[in-house]
Amino acid sequence: MSRILKLIVIFCLTFGFLNGISLANSLSDVDGVDFNSYMNTMYSSIKKNWHPTENSGAGKVVISYKIKRDGTIIDPKIVSSTNTELNKFAVEAIEKSSPLQPLPKRCKRDLIEVSFTFNYNLE
Repeated sequence: MSRILKLIVIFCLTFGFLNGISLANSLSDVDGVDFNSYMNTMYSSIKKNWHPTENSGAGKVVISYKIKRDGTIIDPKIVSSTNTELNKFAVEAIEKSSPLQPLPKRCKRDLIEVSFTFNYNLE
């Protein structure tokens, strides 16, 4: 575990009729590396690949995954979910976003772990 940096990054994707999106938290200086730009790019990629249907119903899915040095996403896992219908859309959004950009050059880690929250609201 010494080579894995666990980053808990919570992004909230709030989708309603307007598909409004808000970034809840962001990363800054981690091990001397500013991840804000990297995480914003990741967020944009996942947002483009998030396509639940209205029939899925509202809910919240928290998914964790690891990002390898080369940007490959591995081990996506549902951490919690209030709507199992949304799980497949969350996993699909993460998997279709791989590979991301390589980790920042100043990052000394081989992997980082990320937790991403999808909130789907139909109101």
